[in-house]
Amino acid sequence: MVSNGMLRWMSDEMFEKIVDVGAEDVVIAFSFPRYSASTTQGARYCCSTGATVVGVTDSNLSPLGQCCDHVLVAK
Repeated sequence: MVSNGMLRWMSDEMFEKIVDVGAEDVVIAFSFPRYSASTTQGARYCCSTGATVVGVTDSNLSPLGQCCDHVLVAK
């Protein structure tokens, strides 16, 4: 994680960046159609570590929406 607590990820780098995510962290993930499988996979990993995951997507039924603790729907 970077020093200011903010983390941006790109698909290939994501898993290197989130390896230390834990229960004290909040992760915000964004995914819209054509949904990114790597973003959803990263969000699932973060949930499994106990982190709170907030998803911003177009539907609660989207792949990201289904795996987050909180979902913000944006259209």
